[in-house]
Amino acid sequence: MTSPAFAPSATAVPAVPLRSKKVAYVWTVLFVLLVAAELWLSPNYPLFWERWEIGSLITAIVFSVVFYTRLFWRELHKGLTGPQMGKVVIILIVALLCMSCATIVTCSGLIQKILPSVDPKANLPAVTLSFLASGMFCFGMIDLIFTKYHNDDEVKKEFSRGFWFNAVPVFTSFLVLLCFALLFQVTDTNHEQLKSFIGGAVAFEVLTGNTVFVILFWHPEGL
Repeated sequence: MTSPAFAPSATAVPAVPLRSKKVAYVWTVLFVLLVAAELWLSPNYPLFWERWEIGSLITAIVFSVVFYTRLFWRELHKGLTGPQMGKVVIILIVALLCMSCATIVTCSGLIQKILPSVDPKANLPAVTLSFLASGMFCFGMIDLIFTKYHNDDEVKKEFSRGFWFNAVPVFTSFLVLLCFALLFQVTDTNHEQLKSFIGGAVAFEVLTGNTVFVILFWHPEGL
């Protein structure tokens, strides 16, 4: 029996239910705060791009929480059946956990304090990218569930755009970087360069991906 809390809404879903200028405002504020913090903290830091990577991942986690909290607050989840909504919740939790684990692994200094046996030259970027690819795969699955099972055509179209123009390109880029990191021969002299390269690439991809996501869900008259 379908739970009333997750039963399809009997009322019509408003036109353009997800696209919003407020989402863009939230991302703009987060982006500006990130840039300001990095310009203040990072210039004298040996691994400049590592902090950009950490900052971009934290920003992406916060933005994801805001976006999906807004989705639930506007009761758009009611366009799904109970079982499908249950899958969305579980997959979202896994996605956020993957993003959080990627952030923790990126803080290699913290990892080595917790696990002293970890070789400081270990290929931690590959571990980070594994978590990021897994997390992006989960976000893509959420897009597909809304695209296939939601009872409102407008919501279906929005999540379909999110899947093809955000989830697929970002997931693919993380897979490419992961393959590069796994094939890269880490040595005593180049492990720092690998971390810097991967850190910069991840920061760019996360910030660009979220910006594209915001543009896809932008609407000047949205709530």
